[in-house]
Amino acid sequence: MQTAVRVFFDSSHANLERQLNQWLQQQAGQIEVLSISMDSNQYGHCLTLLCGLGGGPVYRGLVFFSSQHASLEADANRVLTGVADARLIAIGSNQYGHCLCVIEAAQTA
Repeated sequence: MQTAVRVFFDSSHANLERQLNQWLQQQAGQIEVLSISMDSNQYGHCLTLLCGLGGGPVYRGLVFFSSQHASLEADANRVLTGVADARLIAIGSNQYGHCLCVIEAAQTA
């Protein structure tokens, strides 16, 4: 299987989620997300996906941010109660708080 890396960066977690989901929609059924990682610093959050090229499900990305880890956990779990197939997770932290990304296989292509 041929693989490729896709990197997203933004200082805003909302913009990061928007960029991620736009790209995932464009790639619907064409990739398989194999792994994700996130690193954060004072400039923002860098999210990286390792993807297999060729068929795959339709994905949706969920990005959460909080200055407190307990709030981050509560916010994520509240949303994840409606998520059927959460597959991958990554987290990054900086002096402003914690950013968590979850990739859901929303449906098959």
